[in-house]
Parts: sequence; structure tokens; C-alpha cells
Amino acid sequence: MDTNFSPACLDNIAGEIDIIVFMDPAISETVRLHQNIQSENRVDMETVYSLLFVTAIIIVIRAMIAVQNEINDRRLMKEDVDIERQKKEKEQSRIPFFRLIYYKFLEYFRTRVIDDFESIVDCDGPDYEMELKFHVHRRPVKIVIYLSGATEAILDNIVFLHKGEEITGKYRSRTFARRDGIKVVTYVPKVTLMDKIIFRFEKTADVRRIAVQTRLMKDKFEDYELYHSALGYFRTAQYAAALEDFLRYMKLAPHNPDFHLVLCQLYMVMENLKKAEQHALLAAVNGRDEIGLGYYRSFQRDRLFMETKEIERLNREADQWDLDYQYGTMTLLKRQEITHGLDGWYLLKSTLVLKLRRSLAARMRRNIQFEFSSGKYLLTTGLRIIGADGHIFELPRERFTSGDSPGKNIYITTRDNKVGTWILPNLSSGDIIELQFHLLCDEGRSTVDGRTDGFIILSPADYSCPTLSGIIEHLLPPDWPIEFNIGNQPDIVRRHEDSTDGQRSVSFRIEKYIPVNNIDFAFENSFLNPIVSCGTAGNTWEGIAREIYNHYTDNYEKDELPPVLAEIIEKSGTPRRALRKAFYWVRDKLKYASIGSALGYIGKPGRAGAIVESGVGDCKDKSYLLFLVSKKLGLEAEFVTISTENGIIVENLPADQFDHILLRVNLDGHWHYLDAASAYAVFDSNPGYLQGLKILALNDEGTIETIDIDPPEKNVLIFTETFENIKADRLQGTFHLLAAGNGARLLDENWKWQSLQARDHLQSAQLVLRSFLPNILLKSYDRLSQTTNSDTFEVLGVHNRCQFSPLGERNIGIIEWNDPNLPLDYWQTLQLDRLFLFHQTTHININLIFSQELKNRMLDYSVPVSMGNDICDITCKTNISNDSLTVSRNIVIKKKFVGQDEIHLIPEIMTGMDKALQMALSFRRD
Repeated sequence: MDTNFSPACLDNIAGEIDIIVFMDPAISETVRLHQNIQSENRVDMETVYSLLFVTAIIIVIRAMIAVQNEINDRRLMKEDVDIERQKKEKEQSRIPFFRLIYYKFLEYFRTRVIDDFESIVDCDGPDYEMELKFHVHRRPVKIVIYLSGATEAILDNIVFLHKGEEITGKYRSRTFARRDGIKVVTYVPKVTLMDKIIFRFEKTADVRRIAVQTRLMKDKFEDYELYHSALGYFRTAQYAAALEDFLRYMKLAPHNPDFHLVLCQLYMVMENLKKAEQHALLAAVNGRDEIGLGYYRSFQRDRLFMETKEIERLNREADQWDLDYQYGTMTLLKRQEITHGLDGWYLLKSTLVLKLRRSLAARMRRNIQFEFSSGKYLLTTGLRIIGADGHIFELPRERFTSGDSPGKNIYITTRDNKVGTWILPNLSSGDIIELQFHLLCDEGRSTVDGRTDGFIILSPADYSCPTLSGIIEHLLPPDWPIEFNIGNQPDIVRRHEDSTDGQRSVSFRIEKYIPVNNIDFAFENSFLNPIVSCGTAGNTWEGIAREIYNHYTDNYEKDELPPVLAEIIEKSGTPRRALRKAFYWVRDKLKYASIGSALGYIGKPGRAGAIVESGVGDCKDKSYLLFLVSKKLGLEAEFVTISTENGIIVENLPADQFDHILLRVNLDGHWHYLDAASAYAVFDSNPGYLQGLKILALNDEGTIETIDIDPPEKNVLIFTETFENIKADRLQGTFHLLAAGNGARLLDENWKWQSLQARDHLQSAQLVLRSFLPNILLKSYDRLSQTTNSDTFEVLGVHNRCQFSPLGERNIGIIEWNDPNLPLDYWQTLQLDRLFLFHQTTHININLIFSQELKNRMLDYSVPVSMGNDICDITCKTNISNDSLTVSRNIVIKKKFVGQDEIHLIPEIMTGMDKALQMALSFRRD
């Protein structure tokens, strides 16, 4: 080690003598001599002490003057404040005089010293990257890095960022050995102002912990002055002045989590709990989640539930509602309060008050649940029961549990849907249940101006039972760019807007509403019941489409088509045949799944190969592969997005409302929608469950269109049965079943699944065929085609059907057919008076051929009435030849959605289909 240190050099390192361990005696001696020289120069030192004494006197006098000015200001303000505030300021003015002097003295120096920014992380790998964030643009002077437990480590590089853009800056470092590792001191003499520094390390396998400390010169930074000034006011209980400086500081550094924690404490002292909890959440979302959420939860312990008087008022109103006794449960109140403006998050406070009107409903109610996802924090929840006798019982936390939602897609690891469940005790008729839960929700991707493109859709009514009062209230900053939309029955939803205390409130109310929930339709709530949605104003569908498209396809030109798909194209001949084979390969060879590590490949070259190599892919991965195939074939292709959660697009609220993406390709002048993520999709038919729903096309215009509904001939189901004789009171013969389209794939997949469950192939085939040919006794079968590489499924076999009953000289029986896609059971058991739909358009053809022997013995058979309208055609034909009798029946469903002006046709259509799918037979007995 170099021992040629001068006294001036020692002055420069005096601030680090407590850190550096001097092992060389020569260095220690030099330090001792330097100290002796300073002690001998007594005249100079006495002068210094005199100057310090005078300076201290000046500081004390200035502090006394400042305190007196503040006291005078408070006296002048007393006439302009209310009595309660006068009392508080009187109590605050009783702080001891010397404590005020101490804080003023401290703050005077704190505003003129350097500040430290520090970050500590634990290492878990050989290479590591960490970042240090500033909340106002800075110019660092010195960076000190501690590597705990290290014997060797390499600082790969340092990246300086200014508003997300990297800055090139030279730096020089010195390394010191310590007892517990290595210390690296890095100087950055000339660097443009920055808001983030990223440190990248190599060979840190033996490093237990990395601590980075950045020292910044004050140099009259405005935010420092405001922050320390506000802290001084806060410590001396001058809360109004502290709040003023804090609010000015917030304009400069709105994302500082430590600042929000202090401001949270300030509002707590000022007894403004609403503001306090808001800043606790801002601290949480900006990096202090454990402390911020802890504060928030503490606020809710004594104020989570409603006032009992309010619940009693709702109960009295419910008693005056002339509601059918059949409804065993009533929602007295469903309230959802959404607070916006939490740095890309929003707070949802939900209240649900249920009244049990029947003892049966009380006995059957075992639990009460609410759902949330991994993108949301469950902040707090509570449940209490108000008995019919007035007794109040709050359930202990041990009765609450959370787990996977029943609707969770277990193949999507990047999204984790959860359900919270409160386990209820024994209840009685007249009991009231009050559920409270608060969720902190991610609002969406950030935009340039710091706002988000979030989209929220809620219902003011309870879907499961009648709602006495439903309220949705949005609380947002006055200038927050947001728009609202009321869907389905907007006339019964009342909107009210108010602005108080610098906050805008927009509320939506519904009263005495009985929900529509009576059809087998996945999106019935979005189509039938009132919904309230909101989205960021100023967005356009063109901008949303471009943003989503760029997110999924960035740099796709640099990507290469995987060899297996390139080989399919080479051997297929025509573009249509190649795309068909590629579609089936992607659908069947790649298991549907999404894992977190795969997200890193989006927008990078080599993504296609990574997808094929992994053997898994979700909707965006599979659509991306087919997109590359289409581009290779020279076909026009576009990504489209759709909401499979809501089933609708709120067109006047441009936002990312979508959770599913697929591809459409132009073949022969028509768009073909390819959803390779669905195991039931086929090439020549649009996805069955999405037909008729709106999509956003990711093109230059960002157009909203509707997925075409297939014509009936795309979905064909043909039954052909030939009967030779009657044995053991059953018709005996052969059958031929042919299915095409989405129904064919559903039949094929069900067949394969049953083959894994049943005892043998014959039993599994019979289980599947009975859903189409009721009461079939299968003797043998042969599958002629399946949907692995086609859109058709075909099977023929030997079977027995239609068990007869003797009646005098006759054998009487009924032969039936079925299509699982026809909602006959729902029509027969439910009153459908609002909306009606079929799963898909379809063409059902039934052919019965009776041999010469059976023709001669046949006495009669039933013939359905033919009909024809805009929804359905039913026809029946008979052909008699010398050796056989053929009866043909046709049912054509021409529409998926039935409009209100056509609902009166449904009873006639359903009755006609029911008769056409069964046939009464009468034969002469032997």
C-alpha cells in the first residue's frame, strides 16, 4: 500500500477514517503527527472556536425570531378558523420553548448537508441486477457499494436513466477489503440528471447481500427544502404549515413512498382518516407495501362495518317491498366504492348486506364468497351477523379462508384467480349478514402522462337475488379523464355527480331490482342485467389496437418460422391446405398453457422457436405462430381481441377490455377466424361460442366488428338408421352418424375422453352415442373419420333401438334423437321472456329406413307439422319403394340470437323441434 500521504490528502479522506481500517504503522504515525500539528497551532484554533460561538448565537437569535413570528401568525389566524381548530392550536402552542429551538437548529443544518439514498437486497444467484430510484432527477456525487460475504465480485456496469432513457457516463472506482466482504467506492463526476441507476454485478455467487448507498449534494434542491421544512413543522405540531409544504413537495416527487408514509401519519394526527388511508396505499403501491398496507389495515379495525341504525333502516324498507315469498334471500344493500388516482391502482371497497327471508334459505346458506385475482391485494375483510333478535355476532378471522376460484384457468400461471370464503354458523330466518372486503386493484398499463388505460365494469345489482338498493360510487380527482357508460336497462339506473373537498364523486344507483338469470348463456349478465363501466377518456380504438398489436408482434420480421411448420408449408401444395395443416398441428401438438417465463420472449427474435420447443402456448402464442405461417404463405392476416369474461365491448369507452386473442385470415375473400387455443375449434368454422360477439381488429383503423355466424350447412348432424327386424321387443339394424363443424369436434373429443374412462371401447362409444341416439344398445362400430385433421366425424355400427310395449295386437314404441346444442331442456323448464339463443346454427337430417318385412308389419307412425320462418325450418318426407320405407326429417336452425320481435315464435318452434326429434311407431305383432 502507498504510504506517501500528505496532510491535505488526509483532510480529504477524514470522512472515511471510520470505515477504512489502517493496517500499516506508517499510516497511523502520519495521522498522529498531523493531529499534533493542528493542536500546536493554538491561535488559529481559538479563532475558529470564536467564530463557531458567534455563529451559534446568530442561529439561536434567528430561531427565536422565527418562533415569535410563528406565534404572531397563529394569533392573527385565530379569527379565521373555527373553535375546534383554535383549541387544537392552543394545545400545539404549549410545546416547550427549548424543544422548538432544538428543531429549528436541527432543520437549519439538515437543509445544508448531503442526503443518502440506500438500497439493500439479498443475493440468490451468480449474476445480479438491482436498481436505485430517485423521486426527483439527481446528479450523484459518490456511490458506495457493500458486498457482504464477498471475496471476489465484479461490477459489470452501471446504467444511468433519465425518464427511461439510458445515459452514458464514465465512472471510476476504488475497492477496499473489509472484514465481512468488499467495499467499492464509485465516483460519477459528470452525468446528466437522472431518476434511476441500475447496477449489474457478475460472479456474485458468494455474496450474501448487496447494499448500495448513493450520496447526493443538496445544492439548494427545492424538494429537499420543502421536505425537511415540512418535517420540522410536523415535529413541532404545526400541522397546517407542514401540510402546505408536503403538498408542494408532492408536486415535485409524487412517487416517494416514504413521503406518503409521513403524510399518512400527518393526516392521522389531523383526524382525516380518509386521506390517511389513501396515502398509506400510495406508499404501498410505490414500494412500501408491508408498512403502507399495515397502516391501512389498522385504520379499518374499528370502522369496517356500517352503522347498525343504517342497516335497521334498510330492513324496514325491505319489509315494505311486496316481494314474492319464493325469494328466500334479499340483498338489502350492495355498495361498491372505487377510489381512483393511486398511481396506476384503484381501491375497491365493497359492502354486501343480505337478509335471509326463509328458514330454508338460512339452513342452506353455508358460506358467502367473493372473487379476486393475483393482480389485486386483499386488504381487509370482515363479516358479522345481525340476528333477528338484535344480537350482533362478528365472525372470527379463523372462519375466513382463500383459495383458487372455481372459474380459475389452471393452465394460466400468469393469472391466479382467487376466491375468499367466509364459513357461516347456523342461521335463522330474519338474520342479516353484512360482508365487507377491500381490494387494491391494478388499473392497467401506464401511459405517457402517468394515467392508465384501465377499464372497470361492475353491476349495481346482485345477480343471485333481488336487490333493494345497489350503489356504485367512483371517487376521483377533479381533472381525472374518465368516461362512464350504463348498459342494459339504463332507465332504471340513476346517476348523480358531486364535487366536494377537491374530489369528484360520480355515483350510480338502482332500487328494488329483480335480476334476469334464466337462460343457459355464458354472458347473460352482461347482456341482460344493468352494468356500469368506466374507462380513461381520450383513448381511441385506433391507439388501443396499435398498442396491443405492437406488444404482441414487435420484431416479428426478425423471427424465423420453426422447421416443423416450414416443412408443413413445403409439403402441402396450396396455401389453404398448408394453413389447415398448420392450424391442426398448433391446436393439437402444443398444450394450452401460459407460464411466467414465456412472457420474456414476447417481442423478441426467436420467440416462435421457443414456443415450439417448450411444447406449450396460450392464445397469443398459438395465434402468433399462425400469423407467421400466414405471412409466409402471403395471406392477409390480422389479430383480433375479444372479451371472453364479459362477452361485450363497450364501444364508447376505448380501453384494453380484452382477455383473449385469435387470428383471422382472408381466404377466398372471406375472413376465417382461427382459435387454435380452443381444443374444440375446427378450421372451416368460426369458434362456436364466440360467433355473434364483437371483436377489436388490430389493424390501422382499430375497427370493432362482429364474428360471423356460420350458415347452418357448416354445422351438420346426419342420422341414418336402417332397421331389418324386431327382436326382444327392439328394432335391430345398423346406423350411420355423420357430424361436421364445431359439433363434430365436440363429439370426437367427448368420444376420446370417454375412451379413457370406460371399461372398454364398446362401452365408451355407447356412452357418447347415447347423447345423440337415446336408448341405443351398441353391438359393434367402426369410426371412418375423426377431427384430428378434418372438420368431420363419421361412425357406423350395428345397434338395437326403441323398446316396444305390447298393446293388444300391436307393438308400440317411440324412437328419439338428440342434439346437445339444442336448448330444449331449458325451454321446457324455464320461462324465457327476455332473450333466447341457440348455441349455433345447425342442420339436422334424420333418415329412417325400414326393410320390406318391417314395412309390411308397420301400422302407423307419427308425422310432425312442417313449419318455416326466419328462425327455423322443419320438414318431413316419406318415400315408399318395393323393398323399403324411408322417412326423412329435417330441422334447420337459421339464427343464433333471437330478437325481441321474434320471441313469440319460440313456443311453436320448440314444440315443433321436440316432435320432429321423436317418432311414434306401431307394428303388427307376430
